[in-house]
Amino acid sequence: MIITKHPVAIGWKHDYVSGISTREGVLTAWPASLGAWPTQEQVEQWEAEWLARPPEPSFQDDLVTAVTGTDEEKATAKNRLVAGKY
Repeated sequence: MIITKHPVAIGWKHDYVSGISTREGVLTAWPASLGAWPTQEQVEQWEAEWLARPPEPSFQDDLVTAVTGTDEEKATAKNRLVAGKY
């Protein structure tokens, strides 16, 4: 059983790809497209990276980036918008 104190860190690390699910702090679904399920150590590392990250763009920032950014920036902004991470 993989436990997470910060479930959003897992989505953040994987660009909010669909198919990752948690329930009450337990990782319950992992998409095959990401390969093998992560280890507890990997999840803890991702959480540490997430906690140390600079602030994420706001909803308004992502709306602008989704239209005016580079292709990669647009894709990332659109993924965050669809995931509703605000």
